Amino acid sequence: MKKVLVAVLTGTFLAYSFTSHAGNFNNFKEYYSMNWLEMEDPFTGEMEIRTTRPPTSQYVDLCSTVGCQTRTMVELSGEELAVAKQTLGAAKDAKAERRAMAKVIAFLELYACGRNRTCKDRPGVGGGRTGQLDCVDEATNTTSYMLWMELNGLLKHHRTTLPDWKGWHWFATFCSLEGNCFRMEADFNKTGQEPVIMRR
Repeated sequence: MKKVLVAVLTGTFLAYSFTSHAGNFNNFKEYYSMNWLEMEDPFTGEMEIRTTRPPTSQYVDLCSTVGCQTRTMVELSGEELAVAKQTLGAAKDAKAERRAMAKVIAFLELYACGRNRTCKDRPGVGGGRTGQLDCVDEATNTTSYMLWMELNGLLKHHRTTLPDWKGWHWFATFCSLEGNCFRMEADFNKTGQEPVIMRR
């Protein structure tokens, strides 16, 4: 049976760090550590800092409810890994691998949405209702999915790069081994639809 750990953050949501640290990340560990929430415990009044954890080859820590106010640790192994291996393994070149990456992300989103209650996420919408994702959530989750692919040795032609932003919009990024870089835009579509790939 799949193990799913749901961490719903309660209390007063005060801040998340993306807007104040934009473009200052040197590595993924720093990126995830900067994805923090400063929370006030409703009972003690004490402040607590909570961060999103980087993915492993078996688990991803998914964000939702706008600005990662809700975190859900989801196991990705077994069938999910088998589907990803089959989809990405069929890619013969970089262009085909990019299309396969988008298909895998859509599949993983659909799998995970029943566990983190994001199946009814509306594209490009903010708001703080449970299960809604904003661009911060989408950029973080998509980055985690791509890193999960890398950690399982599934990407032959690309490497995940740090999320970036333009204006107030965050997006996941990746580059081919030849140095061509792209955006993986999951914020434009509904949960389970393939993200849009755009040149950076």
